[in-house]
Amino acid sequence: MALIVLPMAALQGPSEAGSTQLNALSSREGQAAAQKIYPMGDKRLVTPKLVTQVNPVYPEKAQKAGTQGKVLVEVVISNTGVVTDARVVKEEPAGHGFGEASVAAVKQWRYEPATLKGRPVAVKWLVTINFRLG
Repeated sequence: MALIVLPMAALQGPSEAGSTQLNALSSREGQAAAQKIYPMGDKRLVTPKLVTQVNPVYPEKAQKAGTQGKVLVEVVISNTGVVTDARVVKEEPAGHGFGEASVAAVKQWRYEPATLKGRPVAVKWLVTINFRLG
C-alpha cells in the first residue's frame, strides 16, 4: 500500500476560510479572543510545512475488495501548527472508509505554522491523500 499526500497549495482564490473566526481563550486574561484563519490562496503567507505525518490506516473493506481511493481533506492549521479541524471535501470512491481514515490521520499531523510578516497565523489548507495498493 502506498499513500501519497500532496498539499494543495496551487489552488488559489477566495475561500470561506478568510472570513471564519475561531474563538480561543487567552490563558493570561481569561477572555475570549478571535483568531483569524487565513485562506490558503493568500499570497502574503509563507505556507505551513509538514513536520509530523501519521499515515491513514487503509480501510480493511477497501483493501479486501482491491479498491484504491483518493480523498481531498480541508484542514485548519493553528498558529501553533496543530490541526484543529479537518473535513472531507471529496472522496473517491465514497463508502469505502477512505474519508474517515484520512480525517483520523490528518488530525494527528503537526506543522510549522504558516506565517504572515514573520508571525505565525492560522490557515485553512487542503491536502490530498491517495490510497494505492501494492
